[in-house]
Amino acid sequence: MMIIDTYPFINGKAVVWVKDSVFTEDNSPVVAKCGLINNIDEFIIPPIYDNIQYIGTDTVAVNIGFKEGKKYQYSGRWGIVDLNNQILVPLKYTDMICWEDGIMFSAEYRRKWGVINIKGEVIIPFKFDWISWPDKNGNIPACKAGKYGCLNMKGNVILSFVYDSVT
Repeated sequence: MMIIDTYPFINGKAVVWVKDSVFTEDNSPVVAKCGLINNIDEFIIPPIYDNIQYIGTDTVAVNIGFKEGKKYQYSGRWGIVDLNNQILVPLKYTDMICWEDGIMFSAEYRRKWGVINIKGEVIIPFKFDWISWPDKNGNIPACKAGKYGCLNMKGNVILSFVYDSVT
């Protein structure tokens, strides 16, 4: 197995992409898989996924079916595993943004965005064009019907959806 790419270590762990070889028996390219290693190069999350988002918490967003250069909604499914590779949230979301706390995630499902927790419970309903992660004050930028505004952590609108962009 050869490592072909890595992300920097965060809290003693790093995402790595590996291949068993460069070509299969029929000379087609081998698809790289990614996993999570610790600081002594042992796999914590085995290299069975097509993409991983790791931000240093006890949870990891994983994807099966991701294809580089494809639109996310046509490129695999995201879910959440813990550091023992136990599935916490089934791989059914078309896109996902990890929040800093590792407990909440913005996710896209059936072309709408909402917020879920690590139990897969819906915290903010899937009715938005896009939802980001909260700022330091808990304000969550979002888009609805092509206009931007902000939500609070309960999903209540705190800045009306009338803006062309938010920063």
